Amino acid sequence: MNIMRVVCQANTGASVPEDIRYRGETDRTEFAPLRIGVEYIVYGLMFMCGRIDFLLCSDSTGPYWMPHCLFTVLDKSILPWEICLSGQSQDYEELFSTFGISALVGYESLVCDYQHYLGILERDPVHLQRFFEEKKIIDQQCNP
Repeated sequence: MNIMRVVCQANTGASVPEDIRYRGETDRTEFAPLRIGVEYIVYGLMFMCGRIDFLLCSDSTGPYWMPHCLFTVLDKSILPWEICLSGQSQDYEELFSTFGISALVGYESLVCDYQHYLGILERDPVHLQRFFEEKKIIDQQCNP
């Protein structure tokens, strides 16, 4: 089974157009741990303010949301994931009203359990473990 894969083309804020920057990104922002030329599997998509962020995981770190403009898409296949329209979900509505995040697409826990979404951002060990369990399943589906 195919899954969305991207290759990193840049890892600094200089490659993110100014009109789609958020979270205080500048030209000097470094998107560590991204490595140019490395291929990544996409574990989720976040749609906001004219940009899409990919949920990625490097070998040495946990998951991170990274701007799409840092990558070239190699395989645009998407697993049978679920979607959360944040403006229509009581739990996720704050993402829409505060950050302009209109939708999340990904594995069930990511889009149906707001505490899991937050736990990934906050590096909560329980939610990171849950992410790695989902990652293992996704990785096995694309590399049987």
